[in-house]
Amino acid sequence: MNRKLLIFCLLAPLTVMVPAKPISEVKTATTDSCRSTFLMLHGGLGYTTWLDQGVSPVRYAGAMAMPGVDFRFSGPRMLWQVGAEAGAAAAEPARPPLFDFNAFQGIFLLSGQALLRSSNHPWLAYGLGVDQTLLVSNTSSFQNASTALHNSMALTFDAQVRLPLGRWQISLSAALSPVALTLGPGYAYLDNYSAANTDTWQTFLDQYQHRVQCLSALNAQLCLTRPLATGNQLSFCYTWRYRTMQNSYYWAQHLVGLSLHFGLTRKPATSL
Repeated sequence: MNRKLLIFCLLAPLTVMVPAKPISEVKTATTDSCRSTFLMLHGGLGYTTWLDQGVSPVRYAGAMAMPGVDFRFSGPRMLWQVGAEAGAAAAEPARPPLFDFNAFQGIFLLSGQALLRSSNHPWLAYGLGVDQTLLVSNTSSFQNASTALHNSMALTFDAQVRLPLGRWQISLSAALSPVALTLGPGYAYLDNYSAANTDTWQTFLDQYQHRVQCLSALNAQLCLTRPLATGNQLSFCYTWRYRTMQNSYYWAQHLVGLSLHFGLTRKPATSL
């Protein structure tokens, strides 16, 4: 008995001398080893502008609203996310009163991402994505050329940085499209449009053209996220998007929004 007590007295100080793992490493390991699934509902208000040189030299700008839904899965090494957004914008010429043609635009976005966490930098993830953008504009003053459709299916290179900020987390993500398949009118609406063909589908096939476009899409987003005691999350985000199609159509968007993330799997409130 005395021998066991002597051994304990000799080894006990050694346990105090062993350096503990830094808190930041413990938190990172815990966060990265967790698997989580979130349903994300979000909405925002913003400002959009577009220029369709196939119609006119007028650049339109106006306010917009855009709700959406995303589904995100986070694992030890991979991040997966798919989402859909739809919105509407009411715009007018950016330089009145030279032109007084009001316009309306419908916006439909689909996206998907597959990101790999860096083994050396757990706060960094990178990978590939797809981006589907459909823009439908209507300018009633143009009569038979009032409606124009532009569509882009893009492959994107994506990167994301996530860093702790007190009880919050700050994240910055960006995506660049090296190449995209775009669809849009292949004619000058007001000069060459013919109303003789009343078959809308045939007119679409005859007049709209596909084109491979380089550097057609840019996305950037900055978010502040707060984990809640319920296991859910709350985010405030700023989003910027840019699209170019058919070498004649240019579109940009600024959006500020709120996002609620509902956890579908159990996860500690301190991890994101």
